[in-house]
Amino acid sequence: MTILIVTHAIDEIEKCHHLVYLKNGVLRFTGNLEELFSSQNIPTYLIEGEGLEHLNAELSCKDDLQIIPRAKSISVTGYL
Repeated sequence: MTILIVTHAIDEIEKCHHLVYLKNGVLRFTGNLEELFSSQNIPTYLIEGEGLEHLNAELSCKDDLQIIPRAKSISVTGYL
């Protein structure tokens, strides 16, 4: 079965086994999330520790970062 999900939210993309990236109708990428990040040279950081709520609030103001809160950490994708 194939399910098509159209999104730009990383937390939704993480649930997918195979990705297809189209831009202006042109196929730019096909593969999994790890392959996408490595092909685009997009750094992803897993940040653990105290004060994550404050850091999350501070980083959320930046439009060029994708932030995913987790149980005991936050995942930040983009250039810090």
